[in-house]
Amino acid sequence: MTYEEKLSEIFKAIGRKAVLEQAIEECGEFIHAAAKQLRILRGTNYTPVKLSENSNNLLEETADLELCLCLVATAFDCDRKKTDAQIERIKAEKLERWLDRLNIKGGNDEQHDKEILARHNAQNDAGIQRKQNELQAGSNGGLAEDDISAENSVMSRTADKKAN
Repeated sequence: MTYEEKLSEIFKAIGRKAVLEQAIEECGEFIHAAAKQLRILRGTNYTPVKLSENSNNLLEETADLELCLCLVATAFDCDRKKTDAQIERIKAEKLERWLDRLNIKGGNDEQHDKEILARHNAQNDAGIQRKQNELQAGSNGGLAEDDISAENSVMSRTADKKAN
């Protein structure tokens, strides 16, 4: 089973609400490990946990959080490649903004931006084709019934707002 298939199976098994709950929990665990790392580095609020032990824990919590973030992306757009491309584009923009705020030169790398845009376009095209295939096959993309009704509700509210 591929990475994407595993994410899809987890999403199908637990649904959107549980994915969000898990993401919240993992964010909290990551924050806890990061805060402990700061306590250790500052040395002002003693903890018996060693830096190496906490660093390993911080890496584990980072991995858990990244998995949950992938699941969140899956929960809101079943086309992982399209979502990944969107996230990469947003990350590139935010990275540039961060460099600009810190007045760090060389932040605007046109070649890197072109590569991200090309990857985004290719992945988006593939995602559109896959969605069209799913629609022709009558697939709901693996969404649980409560997820479908939630999406329909959001689309209905959006249409209502546009009409008003």
